[in-house]
Amino acid sequence: MMLSSLFRQSVWVRSPAWDLFWMFSGLWLAALLAVSKPWAPMWAVVTYLLATKRFVALYHSWSTVQAVLFSELLREERKRNRARYFYWPLGLVSVSMLLGVSISQYQWFGEKGQLTSDLWIWALYISIFWVGHFWHFGNQDFGVLSFYRARAGQSGAHDRKIDRAYSAFMMFAIQPVVFLAVLGPKANPFSEIVHTFIPFAGGAVALLAGPCVALAAAATAFMIIRELRLENRSGPRVMYLLVMAFHPAFLFFSEAQFLYGIVYLWSHWLIATGLVSYMSMNRLEREKRMPAPKAALRHFASLGVIVAAVWALSREFSHYHLLDSDGLTVRTTLAAITAETHWIAGFFLGFFLAEQLVHYYCDRILFRFREPEIRAKVAPLFARPAGETPAYGERKAA
Repeated sequence: MMLSSLFRQSVWVRSPAWDLFWMFSGLWLAALLAVSKPWAPMWAVVTYLLATKRFVALYHSWSTVQAVLFSELLREERKRNRARYFYWPLGLVSVSMLLGVSISQYQWFGEKGQLTSDLWIWALYISIFWVGHFWHFGNQDFGVLSFYRARAGQSGAHDRKIDRAYSAFMMFAIQPVVFLAVLGPKANPFSEIVHTFIPFAGGAVALLAGPCVALAAAATAFMIIRELRLENRSGPRVMYLLVMAFHPAFLFFSEAQFLYGIVYLWSHWLIATGLVSYMSMNRLEREKRMPAPKAALRHFASLGVIVAAVWALSREFSHYHLLDSDGLTVRTTLAAITAETHWIAGFFLGFFLAEQLVHYYCDRILFRFREPEIRAKVAPLFARPAGETPAYGERKAA
C-alpha cells in the first residue's frame, strides 16, 4: 500500500518529482555529471553512459513505435487507416533498406578517403537522418512547451505561434549552425557532407556560431521575461526554456561540451520515454483497472521484450550504425565490406536508418493532438481524472 502511494505521488501523478525526473532529466543529469567530475574519473562516468546509451536510445525510440503500431491504444485507428499505420511505415522501411543495400554494394570512398559526388547515395542516407533529427528534436521541444502551456491555461492562439517560432528558430536555425561549426569537416558524416558540397559552408558557420549563441540567449531571455509577466505564468516552462538554451551554449563552449550529450540526447530520450510511459500506464490503470505498480510492470515488461529483441538482433552488427559516427569509423567500416558481407551490411545499414525514421513518424502521429482521432484517444490519458488534485503547474479551475 505504501509502495503504491509513493509511486503515485512521486512518479505517476504529474508532480514536481515526476517533472524533475523525466521532463528535466537534462538538468539533474548534467548537474550530477558536473558535480562528479572532481571526485570521479571522467572516463568512468563517460564509460557508464556509453555502456547504457544504446539501451536507453532503444527504449526511447521503440516506445512510440510500440504505442502507435502495436499497442491496443490505436487498434481501431490502424484498422480504419491502413495507409497511415501500415503502408507509410512499410515505405520508410523499404526506402531505408534500399539505401542501405545500395551503400554496401556501391558506395566506396576513394583512395585518399575523399567524399565525391559519386557517393550521392551515402550523402542522401546521412542527410535524411540528420534533417529528420533536427526536425524531430525541434518538434519535441515545441511539444514540451505546449504541454506546460496547456497546464498553465495559456490558450491564446498567439501563445502557440510564439512557442512554434521560438522552437523552430532554436532547433532549425541555431542548432545546425553551431553543430556544423563545432564539428570539423570529418568529425561527423553530415558535417562532412555539408562542408564538401556547400563550399562556403565552413567559413559561414564559423563566423555565425558565436552570434547564433548570442541570439539564442537573447531569444530565450525574451521568452522567459514574457513568461514571467503572464498572470498564469509557468515555472516548468521557464525551466525548459533554459534547457533549450543550454543546447547550443554547451555545444559551443568547449569547457561545457562534456555536458552537451546529457542535456541534448539523454534529456530527449527520457522525456519521450516518460511521456509514453505515463500515457501507457494511465491507460492500463483506467481501462484495465490495474493498480499503478502492476501497470508500470506491464508497460515496461512489454516494451522491454521488444527492446531486448532488437538489442540482441543488432548487437553484433552495431558497427554498421554509422549515422553519427566519426569520419574515420565510417571509412574503415565501409572499406571492410566484402562481397560475402554486403547483404548483411546493407540490411543493418538500412535497419538502423529505418529504426530512426519510423520512430520519427510514429512520434509525430502520437503527439500531433491537432488530429481529432488522436486527440480523442491520447489527450484524455494526460488529463486529470475527476476528483484528483490539480497537477504540478496546472492552473486551478476558477
